[in-house]
Amino acid sequence: MNETKKILLIGRSGRGKSTLANVISGTNEFKEGKSSVSQTRNIQSESFKYKFTEQEEATVYSIIDTPGIGDTKLSDEEILDIIGEAVYLARDGVSRVLFVTDGRFDENETKAYKLLEESIFDKEITNHTTIIRTKFEDFEDEKECEQDIAKMKESEELKEIIGSCQGRVIHVNNPSIGSKGASKEEVEINESKRSESKKVLLDHLKEVCQKDDYNPQNLKDLSKKVSERIEKKKKLGEALEKLDKQLKRVEGKIKDEKLSQTIKDLNEEIEKENNAIRRTIFEHVQSKVNSNDLKHISENTEETDIPKKTKWKQKVKLFWNELISKIKPLKKLKEKEENLDKEVNIKIEESKEDTNLSDEISKIITDLTKEEKWINKPKFIESIVEQIREVIDKYHKVKNILLIGNVGSGKSTLANVFSK
Repeated sequence: MNETKKILLIGRSGRGKSTLANVISGTNEFKEGKSSVSQTRNIQSESFKYKFTEQEEATVYSIIDTPGIGDTKLSDEEILDIIGEAVYLARDGVSRVLFVTDGRFDENETKAYKLLEESIFDKEITNHTTIIRTKFEDFEDEKECEQDIAKMKESEELKEIIGSCQGRVIHVNNPSIGSKGASKEEVEINESKRSESKKVLLDHLKEVCQKDDYNPQNLKDLSKKVSERIEKKKKLGEALEKLDKQLKRVEGKIKDEKLSQTIKDLNEEIEKENNAIRRTIFEHVQSKVNSNDLKHISENTEETDIPKKTKWKQKVKLFWNELISKIKPLKKLKEKEENLDKEVNIKIEESKEDTNLSDEISKIITDLTKEEKWINKPKFIESIVEQIREVIDKYHKVKNILLIGNVGSGKSTLANVFSK
Protein backbone atom coordinates (compact mmCIF):
# COMPACT_ATOMS: atom_id res chain seq x y z
CA MET A 1 0.00 0.00 0.00
CA ASN A 2 1.62 3.24 -1.15
CA GLU A 3 -1.16 5.67 -0.32
CA THR A 4 -1.09 7.54 2.97
CA LYS A 5 -3.57 6.43 5.60
CA LYS A 6 -4.80 9.49 7.47
CA ILE A 7 -5.62 8.85 11.13
CA LEU A 8 -7.59 11.62 12.84
CA LEU A 9 -7.42 11.92 16.64
CA ILE A 10 -10.26 13.69 18.44
CA GLY A 11 -11.09 14.20 22.12
CA ARG A 12 -10.62 16.63 25.00
CA SER A 13 -7.16 17.73 26.05
CA GLY A 14 -5.72 15.77 28.93
CA ARG A 15 -7.13 12.52 27.58
CA GLY A 16 -3.81 11.48 26.04
CA LYS A 17 -4.20 12.36 22.33
CA SER A 18 -0.74 13.81 21.78
CA THR A 19 0.95 11.04 23.74
CA LEU A 20 -1.01 8.52 21.68
CA ALA A 21 0.17 10.26 18.49
CA ASN A 22 3.80 10.01 19.63
CA VAL A 23 3.42 6.34 20.49
CA ILE A 24 1.82 5.39 17.16
CA SER A 25 4.26 7.40 15.06
CA GLY A 26 7.33 6.55 17.14
CA THR A 27 8.25 10.24 17.37
CA ASN A 28 8.36 13.01 19.95
CA GLU A 29 6.96 15.62 17.59
CA PHE A 30 3.60 15.97 19.33
CA LYS A 31 3.48 18.19 22.41
CA GLU A 32 2.38 16.12 25.37
CA GLY A 33 0.51 17.95 28.12
CA LYS A 34 0.30 17.04 31.79
CA SER A 35 -3.01 18.80 32.40
CA SER A 36 -6.36 19.41 30.75
CA VAL A 37 -5.03 22.55 29.08
CA SER A 38 -4.12 22.29 25.42
CA GLN A 39 -0.38 22.53 24.73
CA THR A 40 -1.00 24.00 21.29
CA ARG A 41 -3.62 25.98 19.42
CA ASN A 42 -2.64 24.34 16.16
CA ILE A 43 -3.14 20.94 14.62
CA GLN A 44 -0.08 18.71 14.84
CA SER A 45 0.64 16.10 12.20
CA GLU A 46 3.40 13.64 11.37
CA SER A 47 3.77 10.94 8.73
CA PHE A 48 5.65 7.69 9.17
CA LYS A 49 6.11 4.28 7.54
CA TYR A 50 5.55 0.94 9.25
CA LYS A 51 6.26 -2.59 8.03
CA PHE A 52 4.15 -5.25 9.70
CA THR A 53 6.33 -8.01 8.24
CA GLU A 54 9.54 -8.08 6.24
CA GLN A 55 7.63 -9.50 3.28
CA GLU A 56 5.03 -6.71 3.18
CA GLU A 57 5.44 -3.27 1.71
CA ALA A 58 5.56 -0.48 4.31
CA THR A 59 2.31 1.31 5.05
CA VAL A 60 2.42 5.12 5.22
CA TYR A 61 0.37 6.72 7.98
CA SER A 62 -0.31 10.37 8.73
CA ILE A 63 -1.28 10.95 12.36
CA ILE A 64 -3.35 14.10 12.87
CA ASP A 65 -3.73 15.43 16.41
CA THR A 66 -6.44 18.06 16.90
CA PRO A 67 -6.70 20.66 19.69
CA GLY A 68 -9.16 19.54 22.37
CA ILE A 69 -12.72 20.76 22.77
CA GLY A 70 -13.01 24.10 24.53
CA ASP A 71 -9.32 24.19 25.46
CA THR A 72 -8.35 27.29 23.53
CA LYS A 73 -9.71 30.80 23.21
CA LEU A 74 -9.88 31.31 19.49
CA SER A 75 -11.52 34.16 17.61
CA ASP A 76 -14.26 33.50 15.08
CA GLU A 77 -11.77 34.15 12.28
CA GLU A 78 -9.23 31.69 13.67
CA ILE A 79 -11.88 29.00 13.97
CA LEU A 80 -13.05 29.38 10.40
CA ASP A 81 -9.48 29.62 9.07
CA ILE A 82 -8.54 26.31 10.66
CA ILE A 83 -11.74 24.63 9.54
CA GLY A 84 -11.07 25.74 5.97
CA GLU A 85 -7.50 24.47 5.99
CA ALA A 86 -8.57 21.22 7.64
CA VAL A 87 -11.27 20.59 5.04
CA TYR A 88 -8.79 21.31 2.26
CA LEU A 89 -6.19 18.93 3.65
CA ALA A 90 -8.77 16.22 4.30
CA ARG A 91 -10.30 16.54 0.85
CA ASP A 92 -9.27 12.99 -0.07
CA GLY A 93 -10.90 11.58 3.04
CA VAL A 94 -9.67 9.93 6.24
CA SER A 95 -8.85 6.29 6.90
CA ARG A 96 -9.79 6.21 10.57
CA VAL A 97 -11.13 8.44 13.32
CA LEU A 98 -9.79 7.65 16.80
CA PHE A 99 -11.99 9.03 19.57
CA VAL A 100 -9.63 9.32 22.54
CA THR A 101 -10.89 9.13 26.14
CA ASP A 102 -9.42 8.20 29.49
CA GLY A 103 -12.79 7.07 30.82
CA ARG A 104 -14.01 10.52 31.76
CA PHE A 105 -16.61 12.05 29.51
CA ASP A 106 -19.00 14.97 29.23
CA GLU A 107 -21.92 15.89 27.02
CA ASN A 108 -19.93 18.50 25.07
CA GLU A 109 -17.90 15.71 23.49
CA THR A 110 -21.09 14.04 22.27
CA LYS A 111 -22.39 17.33 20.88
CA ALA A 112 -19.14 17.95 19.05
CA TYR A 113 -19.15 14.48 17.54
CA LYS A 114 -22.74 14.91 16.33
CA LEU A 115 -22.07 18.35 14.86
CA LEU A 116 -19.03 16.93 13.11
CA GLU A 117 -21.27 14.24 11.67
CA GLU A 118 -23.92 16.68 10.47
CA SER A 119 -21.85 19.43 8.92
CA ILE A 120 -18.63 17.96 7.49
CA PHE A 121 -19.08 14.20 7.38
CA ASP A 122 -22.29 12.14 7.60
CA LYS A 123 -23.82 9.32 9.63
CA GLU A 124 -21.35 6.85 8.13
CA ILE A 125 -18.59 8.34 10.28
CA THR A 126 -19.44 5.94 13.09
CA ASN A 127 -18.44 3.05 10.82
CA HIS A 128 -14.97 4.58 10.60
CA THR A 129 -14.50 5.44 14.28
CA THR A 130 -12.72 3.54 17.04
CA ILE A 131 -12.76 4.59 20.70
CA ILE A 132 -9.29 4.55 22.25
CA ARG A 133 -9.31 4.17 26.04
CA THR A 134 -6.01 5.57 27.30
CA LYS A 135 -4.27 5.41 30.70
CA PHE A 136 -5.53 1.88 31.37
CA GLU A 137 -2.92 -0.06 33.33
CA ASP A 138 -4.40 -3.51 32.64
CA PHE A 139 -4.81 -2.99 28.89
CA GLU A 140 -3.42 -6.46 28.12
CA ASP A 141 -6.01 -8.18 30.33
CA GLU A 142 -9.09 -8.90 28.19
CA LYS A 143 -11.39 -9.41 31.19
CA GLU A 144 -10.32 -6.12 32.78
CA CYS A 145 -10.92 -4.34 29.49
CA GLU A 146 -14.45 -5.73 29.25
CA GLN A 147 -15.21 -4.61 32.78
CA ASP A 148 -13.89 -1.14 31.98
CA ILE A 149 -16.16 -0.89 28.91
CA ALA A 150 -19.13 -1.77 31.09
CA LYS A 151 -18.09 0.96 33.51
CA MET A 152 -17.73 3.52 30.72
CA LYS A 153 -21.25 2.70 29.54
CA GLU A 154 -22.57 3.99 32.84
CA SER A 155 -22.18 7.40 31.22
CA GLU A 156 -25.15 7.83 28.88
CA GLU A 157 -23.11 10.05 26.57
CA LEU A 158 -20.25 7.57 26.25
CA LYS A 159 -22.64 4.65 25.99
CA GLU A 160 -24.23 6.31 22.97
CA ILE A 161 -20.85 6.85 21.29
CA ILE A 162 -19.69 3.29 22.01
CA GLY A 163 -22.93 1.89 20.63
CA SER A 164 -22.76 3.97 17.45
CA CYS A 165 -19.20 2.71 16.85
CA GLN A 166 -20.38 -0.93 17.08
CA GLY A 167 -18.56 -1.35 20.37
CA ARG A 168 -15.07 -0.82 18.95
CA VAL A 169 -12.94 0.08 21.99
CA ILE A 170 -9.15 -0.36 22.17
CA HIS A 171 -7.39 -0.12 25.55
CA VAL A 172 -3.82 1.21 25.85
CA ASN A 173 -1.46 2.64 28.44
CA ASN A 174 1.15 5.21 27.44
CA PRO A 175 2.92 6.40 30.61
CA SER A 176 5.30 9.32 30.43
CA ILE A 177 8.96 8.63 29.67
CA GLY A 178 10.14 12.19 30.16
CA SER A 179 9.32 12.79 33.81
CA LYS A 180 12.00 14.52 35.82
CA GLY A 181 13.56 12.35 38.49
CA ALA A 182 12.40 9.08 36.92
CA SER A 183 14.89 6.27 37.35
CA LYS A 184 16.37 4.39 34.41
CA GLU A 185 14.34 1.32 35.41
CA GLU A 186 11.07 3.31 35.47
CA VAL A 187 11.80 4.75 32.04
CA GLU A 188 12.51 1.28 30.61
CA ILE A 189 9.27 -0.11 32.09
CA ASN A 190 7.24 2.78 30.66
CA GLU A 191 8.92 2.44 27.28
CA SER A 192 7.98 -1.23 27.26
CA LYS A 193 4.33 -0.39 28.00
CA ARG A 194 4.26 2.20 25.23
CA SER A 195 5.81 -0.32 22.85
CA GLU A 196 3.07 -2.85 23.63
CA SER A 197 0.41 -0.17 23.20
CA LYS A 198 1.86 0.76 19.81
CA LYS A 199 1.61 -2.86 18.66
CA VAL A 200 -2.04 -3.05 19.78
CA LEU A 201 -2.87 0.19 17.97
CA LEU A 202 -1.07 -0.63 14.73
CA ASP A 203 -2.55 -4.12 14.59
CA HIS A 204 -5.98 -2.52 14.90
CA LEU A 205 -5.22 0.04 12.19
CA LYS A 206 -4.00 -2.68 9.86
CA GLU A 207 -7.31 -4.48 10.33
CA VAL A 208 -9.64 -1.48 9.91
CA CYS A 209 -7.78 0.58 7.29
CA GLN A 210 -7.85 -1.94 4.46
CA LYS A 211 -10.97 -0.51 2.84
CA ASP A 212 -11.32 2.72 0.89
CA ASP A 213 -10.95 5.97 2.80
CA TYR A 214 -14.02 7.67 4.20
CA ASN A 215 -14.76 10.67 1.96
CA PRO A 216 -18.44 11.66 2.19
CA GLN A 217 -20.22 14.06 -0.13
CA ASN A 218 -20.38 16.79 2.52
CA LEU A 219 -16.59 16.88 2.69
CA LYS A 220 -16.22 16.74 -1.11
CA ASP A 221 -18.66 19.61 -1.61
CA LEU A 222 -17.02 21.90 0.90
CA SER A 223 -13.44 21.14 -0.14
CA LYS A 224 -14.40 21.85 -3.76
CA LYS A 225 -15.66 25.29 -2.72
CA VAL A 226 -12.55 26.30 -0.82
CA SER A 227 -9.64 24.38 -2.39
CA GLU A 228 -8.78 26.81 -5.17
CA ARG A 229 -8.80 29.81 -2.84
CA ILE A 230 -6.73 28.02 -0.21
CA GLU A 231 -4.15 26.95 -2.78
CA LYS A 232 -3.83 30.53 -3.99
CA LYS A 233 -3.56 31.83 -0.42
CA LYS A 234 -0.83 29.32 0.41
CA LYS A 235 1.22 30.17 -2.68
CA LEU A 236 0.96 33.89 -2.01
CA GLY A 237 1.92 33.27 1.61
CA GLU A 238 4.94 31.19 0.62
CA ALA A 239 6.13 33.87 -1.82
CA LEU A 240 5.70 36.57 0.81
CA GLU A 241 7.57 34.52 3.42
CA LYS A 242 10.50 33.96 1.03
CA LEU A 243 10.58 37.64 0.20
CA ASP A 244 10.62 38.59 3.90
CA LYS A 245 13.53 36.21 4.53
CA GLN A 246 15.55 37.65 1.67
CA LEU A 247 14.96 41.24 2.78
CA LYS A 248 16.03 40.48 6.35
CA ARG A 249 19.46 39.62 4.97
CA VAL A 250 19.87 43.20 3.81
CA GLU A 251 17.79 44.93 6.45
CA GLY A 252 18.32 48.67 6.47
CA LYS A 253 19.97 48.68 3.04
CA ILE A 254 16.81 49.05 0.98
CA LYS A 255 14.45 51.99 1.15
CA ASP A 256 11.90 51.66 -1.59
CA GLU A 257 8.26 52.74 -1.36
CA LYS A 258 7.22 50.49 -4.25
CA LEU A 259 8.59 47.45 -2.43
CA SER A 260 6.71 48.36 0.75
CA GLN A 261 3.49 48.83 -1.23
CA THR A 262 3.98 45.48 -2.99
CA ILE A 263 4.32 43.67 0.34
CA LYS A 264 1.23 45.51 1.62
CA ASP A 265 -0.72 44.47 -1.49
CA LEU A 266 0.28 40.83 -1.02
CA ASN A 267 -0.87 40.86 2.59
CA GLU A 268 -4.19 42.43 1.63
CA GLU A 269 -4.76 39.83 -1.11
CA ILE A 270 -4.07 37.00 1.34
CA GLU A 271 -6.55 38.49 3.82
CA LYS A 272 -9.11 38.87 1.03
CA GLU A 273 -8.81 35.16 0.26
CA ASN A 274 -9.07 34.42 3.98
CA ASN A 275 -12.35 36.30 4.25
CA ALA A 276 -13.81 34.56 1.21
CA ILE A 277 -12.88 31.15 2.65
CA ARG A 278 -14.38 32.07 6.03
CA ARG A 279 -17.62 33.13 4.38
CA THR A 280 -17.85 29.85 2.44
CA ILE A 281 -17.25 27.75 5.55
CA PHE A 282 -19.72 29.83 7.54
CA GLU A 283 -22.50 29.44 4.99
CA HIS A 284 -21.85 25.71 4.61
CA VAL A 285 -22.10 25.08 8.35
CA GLN A 286 -25.23 27.20 8.57
CA SER A 287 -26.88 25.17 5.81
CA LYS A 288 -26.00 21.73 7.22
CA VAL A 289 -26.61 21.78 10.97
CA ASN A 290 -29.87 21.88 12.84
CA SER A 291 -31.40 25.34 12.46
CA ASN A 292 -32.13 25.50 16.18
CA ASP A 293 -28.43 25.09 16.93
CA LEU A 294 -27.48 28.03 14.74
CA LYS A 295 -30.55 30.25 15.01
CA HIS A 296 -28.42 33.12 16.31
CA ILE A 297 -26.41 33.41 13.09
CA SER A 298 -26.81 36.77 11.44
CA GLU A 299 -28.22 36.50 7.90
CA ASN A 300 -27.02 39.95 6.88
CA THR A 301 -23.28 39.40 7.01
CA GLU A 302 -21.15 41.47 4.68
CA GLU A 303 -18.93 39.63 2.21
CA THR A 304 -15.77 40.13 4.27
CA ASP A 305 -17.25 40.14 7.76
CA ILE A 306 -17.95 37.29 10.16
CA PRO A 307 -20.64 37.85 12.83
CA LYS A 308 -19.17 38.28 16.29
CA LYS A 309 -20.44 37.81 19.83
CA THR A 310 -23.18 35.40 18.75
CA LYS A 311 -23.93 32.01 20.20
CA TRP A 312 -23.34 30.27 16.89
CA LYS A 313 -19.58 30.41 17.43
CA GLN A 314 -19.87 28.18 20.49
CA LYS A 315 -21.37 25.46 18.28
CA VAL A 316 -18.76 25.96 15.58
CA LYS A 317 -15.94 25.75 18.13
CA LEU A 318 -17.26 22.40 19.30
CA PHE A 319 -17.23 20.79 15.92
CA TRP A 320 -14.05 22.24 14.46
CA ASN A 321 -11.95 20.99 17.33
CA GLU A 322 -13.13 17.46 16.69
CA LEU A 323 -13.30 17.39 12.90
CA ILE A 324 -9.97 18.78 11.92
CA SER A 325 -8.09 16.43 9.66
CA LYS A 326 -4.84 17.87 8.55
CA ILE A 327 -1.85 16.51 6.76
CA LYS A 328 1.60 17.66 7.63
CA PRO A 329 1.57 21.48 7.64
CA LEU A 330 4.24 23.59 6.07
CA LYS A 331 7.08 23.88 8.55
CA LYS A 332 9.39 26.81 8.87
CA LEU A 333 12.98 25.86 8.35
CA LYS A 334 14.70 25.54 11.69
CA GLU A 335 17.87 27.50 11.85
CA LYS A 336 20.74 25.77 13.58
CA GLU A 337 21.77 27.52 16.74
CA GLU A 338 25.47 27.37 17.39
CA ASN A 339 27.03 28.21 20.75
CA LEU A 340 29.84 30.46 19.63
CA ASP A 341 32.56 31.83 21.89
CA LYS A 342 32.02 35.48 22.76
CA GLU A 343 35.66 36.16 21.92
CA VAL A 344 34.94 35.88 18.19
CA ASN A 345 34.78 39.29 16.52
CA ILE A 346 33.20 39.90 13.15
CA LYS A 347 34.48 42.62 10.88
CA ILE A 348 32.76 43.32 7.58
CA GLU A 349 34.65 45.24 4.96
CA GLU A 350 32.09 46.59 2.53
CA SER A 351 32.73 46.77 -1.19
CA LYS A 352 31.96 49.84 -3.23
CA GLU A 353 29.77 47.67 -5.47
CA ASP A 354 26.93 47.35 -2.92
CA THR A 355 25.54 50.82 -3.57
CA ASN A 356 23.36 49.61 -6.43
CA LEU A 357 21.48 46.98 -4.37
CA SER A 358 18.42 49.12 -3.68
CA ASP A 359 18.26 50.34 -7.29
CA GLU A 360 18.37 46.78 -8.67
CA ILE A 361 15.56 45.56 -6.39
CA SER A 362 13.52 48.67 -7.15
CA LYS A 363 13.73 47.87 -10.88
CA ILE A 364 12.61 44.25 -10.28
CA ILE A 365 9.58 45.44 -8.27
CA THR A 366 8.72 47.99 -10.96
CA ASP A 367 8.73 45.22 -13.58
CA LEU A 368 6.52 43.11 -11.33
CA THR A 369 3.83 45.75 -10.92
CA LYS A 370 3.79 46.39 -14.66
CA GLU A 371 2.55 42.83 -15.19
CA GLU A 372 -1.22 42.76 -15.69
CA LYS A 373 -3.07 41.36 -12.64
CA TRP A 374 0.26 40.38 -11.03
CA ILE A 375 -1.39 39.90 -7.63
CA ASN A 376 -3.30 36.90 -8.96
CA LYS A 377 -0.20 35.15 -10.33
CA PRO A 378 1.59 33.42 -7.42
CA LYS A 379 4.05 31.61 -9.72
CA PHE A 380 5.06 34.88 -11.33
CA ILE A 381 5.53 36.44 -7.89
CA GLU A 382 7.74 33.52 -6.89
CA SER A 383 9.93 34.11 -9.94
CA ILE A 384 10.30 37.74 -8.87
CA VAL A 385 11.30 36.62 -5.37
CA GLU A 386 13.94 34.36 -6.94
CA GLN A 387 15.32 37.33 -8.90
CA ILE A 388 15.55 39.32 -5.67
CA ARG A 389 17.35 36.41 -4.01
CA GLU A 390 19.93 36.35 -6.80
CA VAL A 391 20.54 40.09 -6.46
CA ILE A 392 20.97 39.79 -2.69
CA ASP A 393 23.27 36.80 -3.11
CA LYS A 394 25.40 38.87 -5.47
CA TYR A 395 25.40 41.65 -2.89
CA HIS A 396 26.68 39.29 -0.21
CA LYS A 397 29.39 37.89 -2.46
CA VAL A 398 31.09 41.27 -2.64
CA LYS A 399 31.51 41.31 1.13
CA ASN A 400 34.85 40.42 2.64
CA ILE A 401 34.21 38.92 6.06
CA LEU A 402 37.15 38.68 8.42
CA LEU A 403 36.79 36.46 11.49
CA ILE A 404 39.14 37.15 14.36
CA GLY A 405 39.42 34.86 17.37
CA ASN A 406 41.45 32.33 19.27
CA VAL A 407 41.77 28.69 18.22
CA GLY A 408 38.74 26.76 19.47
CA SER A 409 36.64 29.90 19.80
CA GLY A 410 34.21 28.85 17.07
CA LYS A 411 35.54 30.61 13.99
CA SER A 412 35.12 27.60 11.69
CA THR A 413 31.58 26.97 12.88
CA LEU A 414 30.74 30.63 12.39
CA ALA A 415 32.19 30.51 8.88
CA ASN A 416 29.88 27.60 8.07
CA VAL A 417 26.91 29.59 9.35
CA PHE A 418 27.79 32.55 7.11
CA SER A 419 28.34 30.33 4.11
CA LYS A 420 24.82 28.99 4.40
